[in-house]
Amino acid sequence: MMEDQSKKFLRFLMPEEEKLVRSSGLPAEQPEIQRICRLSYRSGNKDCDLLIYVNPRQVIIIRKGRAEPECHALDDPGHEQAIREAILEGIILPEASSGGRLDPALLMSKPQYREILNRASGSVLQLCRFVKRITGDSRLSIRFAFCVRSPRTSGELRFCSRHGRDWTFQYASFLANRWCGWLLRMSCGEGEEWVSASTMDKEQYCSIFLEWLLHWGPTRQQDVG
Repeated sequence: MMEDQSKKFLRFLMPEEEKLVRSSGLPAEQPEIQRICRLSYRSGNKDCDLLIYVNPRQVIIIRKGRAEPECHALDDPGHEQAIREAILEGIILPEASSGGRLDPALLMSKPQYREILNRASGSVLQLCRFVKRITGDSRLSIRFAFCVRSPRTSGELRFCSRHGRDWTFQYASFLANRWCGWLLRMSCGEGEEWVSASTMDKEQYCSIFLEWLLHWGPTRQQDVG
């Protein structure tokens, strides 16, 4: 991996460890690895930080944050149920969307989203009004504001997909309270500052995650989700 690609890869996948990890030890240098995911979350009282590597023969799961990281390999990358049970069962999300309705996405910029997070500990009424002013959606703004204010699940997804000698990146975060879950897709390109927040339930989240982990690539980037 070229030096600039190595730094870019580390900065995206492990920003808090960029200065601590040597690029020569990156599994990304192994040519058979097609996709890498970092999934970190807090759900209920559980904290989890996983690195997941996908090659044509295996899905390798490394649990970080311990003195000796745990490593587990699944020998059938096409066995979606086994991958789901090994990776996603600890994430608490609503089992079904409200009324099965397909809600529109809430659109905002990254600075606007950061300001929403900054206001989350203040007045919930003011937070609802602020989100509504940004998105223009009265109903979903209330649900989103309450979820941001008091989530029982929150986490991040960082996906890397190999394309020749280069890597393409995709980032999303997720939030949920007892009644509603949200997937927030965020731009990764230079000069791009958009956030798209969509409601989701557990089944939808698992479906999107498995699609990204097992099938997403640069040529499919705009088609997923």
